[in-house]
Amino acid sequence: MLSVIIPVYNDEKFLRECLTSIFNSDYNDFEVIIVDDHSKDNSVEVAKKFPCRVIELKKNEGVANARNQGADATKGDILVFFDSDIVIEKDTLSKFAKAHEDPTVKVCQCQISTKSVTEGFIPDLIALTWHNIFNVMGKNPSYLSTMAFSIEKKVFDEIGGFNTNFESSGGEEFEIGMELKKYGYLI
Repeated sequence: MLSVIIPVYNDEKFLRECLTSIFNSDYNDFEVIIVDDHSKDNSVEVAKKFPCRVIELKKNEGVANARNQGADATKGDILVFFDSDIVIEKDTLSKFAKAHEDPTVKVCQCQISTKSVTEGFIPDLIALTWHNIFNVMGKNPSYLSTMAFSIEKKVFDEIGGFNTNFESSGGEEFEIGMELKKYGYLI
């Protein structure tokens, strides 16, 4: 089973489209865990309209903590992390599951589209930039982009999850990539 974890903080604007894409997947052996990091908007209400488990944190402690809380609540052997503004293709979850059938695959990262679901020049430029960064990294990434990736739960637990000591988001994704390299999971 895949355990899909989505950290949420004031993301009602994007969350419905994200969850709709997940529940329209061609793969059906998965659970979805939404971890609300004490949103002030209607993110929780949006999440509750879908068949997912919603964890409501009592205070805002950041995306790394929210991801770790979600990982702790999972039932599956493979954790799949998506940011709340990610819209997946119909076969994304089945591709993750297929990748993890290979016992040598411990971590798998999605390719990002060249076009953003948010309209405008800047969102499209950001999407194109991430798309090209992933193409340059190829099979030997130096870090892990946490917007859309999967990891074996036992590997996630072994490396200690996300470091929650960063004051703002972003640092934890570079740090987890370094931890994965240190443990030999990224080349």
